[in-house]
Amino acid sequence: MRTQRANRGYFDLVLLKNFIIFVTYNKSNININIYTMASIAQLVSEMAHAVKQPNNKALRENLRLLIIQTRNEIIRRSYENHSYVDKILTQRFKVSLTEVNDGDIELPEEYADIDITKIKRTLQKVPRPVRLTNNLPFDRVSSVGFETSREYPYIKETTARFRSYVPGLCGMPCYDYINEYIYIFPPKCRDFAQNAIIIESVFEYPNEISLLNGTLKEEDVWLDENEYLLSEDMIGQIKDIIYKRDLLNNPRETDEIPKTIKF
Repeated sequence: MRTQRANRGYFDLVLLKNFIIFVTYNKSNININIYTMASIAQLVSEMAHAVKQPNNKALRENLRLLIIQTRNEIIRRSYENHSYVDKILTQRFKVSLTEVNDGDIELPEEYADIDITKIKRTLQKVPRPVRLTNNLPFDRVSSVGFETSREYPYIKETTARFRSYVPGLCGMPCYDYINEYIYIFPPKCRDFAQNAIIIESVFEYPNEISLLNGTLKEEDVWLDENEYLLSEDMIGQIKDIIYKRDLLNNPRETDEIPKTIKF
């Protein structure tokens, strides 16, 4: 992507995996600046070298978990202080729905003709969102699209049947998050024709959402070399928390299998 700046020539912004290459074209020379984007592998390597144990596998695995856990803790604290989540940290994806009996009741074939209320449930499990203080599992659960989009309110399964007495909710489908599935409860005496929904929130493991959206390869996740959903201003906070809690000084043995054992 090439852009012109007044009196300063042209510049290109090139995104290549975990690097941003900023190329500036002036009348007399070409300047190339490379900026590395944050990834789990980079942060783990930096911290492991800081304690002079770059080859300690147990330490590196523990650091990986600490970075993810601390990220989620910072997001929760930010919500406690400001009552909102930064939009750049949210992710959205589409999930298919399947029709099930109310209460997940499974009837034998000889009783298949019994009339039981039908509800909708997500076809696969939904990744866990970051736990916030508003007691809502997700930031948004809605229908697909924007012209006819409808956001569904969160209501517990045990109280969903009483929403017909609440003004503004009597004709609205609602949802609950149970055992990592989303259940959609249709309005009374109405069918719910949607076969997919949109989920938007901040998730504990952003890579899971990237895999579902097809924007990430499994080998990148395995190597932790992809750009992690982590804003640059959070990196310093994460390092401070991990260092100040003295978590890096806990001894971690790497010789759990005695060297005398030969394979």
